Amino acid sequence: METKHVLCATCDISCQLVATRRPGEKDYTLSGDYENPMGPGAICAKGKLAQTTFDHPNRLLKPLKRVGDRGAGQWEEISWEQALDEIAQKLRGVIDRHGPEALAVTSGPWNCSTESGMTRRFMNLLGTPNYISPVALCLGNTAAVNRLTYGWLPLPDFENTRCIVLMGHNTNSQSWVWENIRLRLAEQRGAKLIVIDPRRSPQSERATIHLALKPGTDMALCMGWIQVIIEEELFDKAFVAEWTLGFDALKERVQRDFPISRVCEITGLNEEEIRESARMYANARGAIIPWSPITDQQVSSTSAIRAISILRAITGNLDAPGGEMMMGTDNEIISESELELTDKLSAEQKRKQLGYDDHPAFTFRAADLLAEHSDRVFGERYPNIVKGTHMAVPSSTLRAMAYGDPYPVKAFFAIANNALMGYGNQSLIRKAILNQELSVCFEQFMTPTANLCDYVLPGDSWM
Repeated sequence: METKHVLCATCDISCQLVATRRPGEKDYTLSGDYENPMGPGAICAKGKLAQTTFDHPNRLLKPLKRVGDRGAGQWEEISWEQALDEIAQKLRGVIDRHGPEALAVTSGPWNCSTESGMTRRFMNLLGTPNYISPVALCLGNTAAVNRLTYGWLPLPDFENTRCIVLMGHNTNSQSWVWENIRLRLAEQRGAKLIVIDPRRSPQSERATIHLALKPGTDMALCMGWIQVIIEEELFDKAFVAEWTLGFDALKERVQRDFPISRVCEITGLNEEEIRESARMYANARGAIIPWSPITDQQVSSTSAIRAISILRAITGNLDAPGGEMMMGTDNEIISESELELTDKLSAEQKRKQLGYDDHPAFTFRAADLLAEHSDRVFGERYPNIVKGTHMAVPSSTLRAMAYGDPYPVKAFFAIANNALMGYGNQSLIRKAILNQELSVCFEQFMTPTANLCDYVLPGDSWM
C-alpha cells in the first residue's frame, strides 16, 4: 500500500489528508488525517472527490492561443516556449506604451496562496501595484479591518475556549469541517455556544442561546453587547487600561447611539436576550468569535467587523488562552511577505494603486501607515495576511480596465481565478476583459473568464 500525506487545496482550509493506493492502481483514495491537530479526520465531499478533477477529460493540458474573436471559443495549441515568449513581448509593449501600472493581476482565494508570494514578487519588480483577489469579498475584508484595529488577523483558540459565538456561520460535515470538529470537541469540554442567525439551523438547534436577529443587524447587536458589558462593568479593566485607546469615547458612543431599547428595535431581539448573551460572552474568561463570511458580506460589514474587534479587546480575549490568538508569522519558514519584495515597489508606484485614495483600508495607503509598527511587533513591514492586505480595490481596478479611469489598464492576468464569476458586476468585468490589449488566464479548465482571454495556460493541481 502506497501512502502519502497531503494538503487539500480544493478550498482555503487546506485540510491534512491521507492518500492511499494499492499496487497497480492509478487513483488514490483520499481520507481525513487523524494526526491533524487542527481537525482530526477532517475531509468533505470536495476533498473526497478531488481525484476526479485531476484527470478529468476537460482538464487543460497544453497552452492555448486565441485564433478567433474573443469569447468565440476558437483556439490553437502552442508550446510553452511560444506562449511565454509572445506574452512577454506583448506585455513589454503594454508597459512601454502605458507604464507598468497598466498591468493588473487577479489571483485565486487563500487556497492558491502558494503562488501569491511569487506573483507579487513579479509585480513589485515590474513596478505595478494593481494586484486584486476575490478574498476582498471574504476573509480579506476581515483581515484588513482587524489589521487596522490591532495589527493582525487573530485565530480562535478552540482548544481552551469556554464560549463560542457563531455569526450566521453554519459549520457542518461538508463546510468548514475542521472548524466544525473543533467546535464539537470544545462543546464536549463544556464550552457554551451562542448562534447569531436569523434562520434556524443545525447549529442553532444545539446552541445554548440562539439570537434570531433581523438580517444585516449584526453590527447593532455587537454595539448592544458593548453597551451591556460597559454598563455592567463586565469588561477586562486591566487590559482596557494597558492596551486600548479611546475607551471613554467608545463608552459615550454606545450610551448615546446604541441604548438597549434602540438595539432591540434594530435587531428585533428583546432586552433579556441581548443582556443574557452579552453576559455569557463577557464572563466566559476565554471566548471566541470565529470568522464568518456573513460579517464580510453585509452593507455594514466594516462596522460589524470593527465592533467584533472591540468586543474581543474590551473582554481581554486578545492573545489570551481560550480567546483569539495573534499568531504572527513562523520564523522557521520563508513567508510570502519575504518572497514578495514589497520594498522594491517605489512610493510613487504605490500611490498609483487603484483605490488608494477612495478606499484606503485594502491598499498601500493603510499598509504604509502600519509598516513601521508591523515590523516592530511582528517582524514584517508588509505582511501578506490571507492575501487581503495592501492590494488594489477590485471595483476600482475593473473600472480602470473598462474605461481607462483614472488611467488605462491594458494587460490582465487571471491566475487560478474565474474573475467573471468571482467579483460583482459581471457586465463591467466582461467589458473590462474585452478592453485589454493582452489577457492571460492560468487555469485547470476552460472557465468563462478563460474563454474571453487571448492565452490560456494549463494550471497545476495539488496532487
